Amino acid sequence: MIIEEQFALDKPKINHTAKQFFAVHSKTGVIDIDWHCYDKHQLLYAEGGFLYVKTRQHCFLLPANHAAWIPAQCLHRVSSNASRLCMRTLYFDENRKLDARLNKVNIFPVNKLGQEMIYKTREWNNSFQDYTPLEQLFFQAFILLIPQWMDNSVTLAIPTSNHHKLSLILNYIQSNLHNEITVADIANRFAISKRTITRLFKQEIGMTFRAYLRISRIAKAMDLLGDSGHNVSTVAYAVGYESISAFSTTFHSLIGIRPQQYMKRMSAA
Repeated sequence: MIIEEQFALDKPKINHTAKQFFAVHSKTGVIDIDWHCYDKHQLLYAEGGFLYVKTRQHCFLLPANHAAWIPAQCLHRVSSNASRLCMRTLYFDENRKLDARLNKVNIFPVNKLGQEMIYKTREWNNSFQDYTPLEQLFFQAFILLIPQWMDNSVTLAIPTSNHHKLSLILNYIQSNLHNEITVADIANRFAISKRTITRLFKQEIGMTFRAYLRISRIAKAMDLLGDSGHNVSTVAYAVGYESISAFSTTFHSLIGIRPQQYMKRMSAA
């Protein structure tokens, strides 16, 4: 189910409403929403599946039971292949000065309190009527709590590029993370020199080929670890690691916790 049409109808309503705070809850399943932005800040909560939030510079991974903070006027697109995905989105049109952490995209786990608060907003789903006193106080308290939840941020962003040749290379890498991928292989496949590949990665996305491959593999691992049907060893092999210890060490260096700890956090969320 692609919800492009529903999105096209909702965007003017969301941008032009005079309400400072409101909530939209949607059971979407598979989605692919094209580039857009809002005049309001968003807190996007993913439930039942993995979500990708793309900006012009990065592709952010939003695991199930995590939230993405998307500042107003941030051009982005959203996609997911999860058949059970539910998106719960809160919108904030705050004029006062906000915490500095709310000026950029941020991905963070939502604790039990945060989840219950998000579920509470179902009472006001898609409501553009006048505030109730409880509704206004509730949303004002909510936005004050968000920076605290960001302390447990697990943001992992994959750089993107508009460079035609490099874009093709990046797409190939994303589709073949389970295989061994080397600069030499890429050079042969795309008829480009290894030196040019090295230069493109540094100039266009600001990192080496190896760093990009490592981040991409761990990002895919986060997706798989969020599925209860996988364990650490099968995930390690599925993203191209032959050594579980090497996979665990790399995962820890990027995410700050071991894969087993991440799985426990996901199951407890």
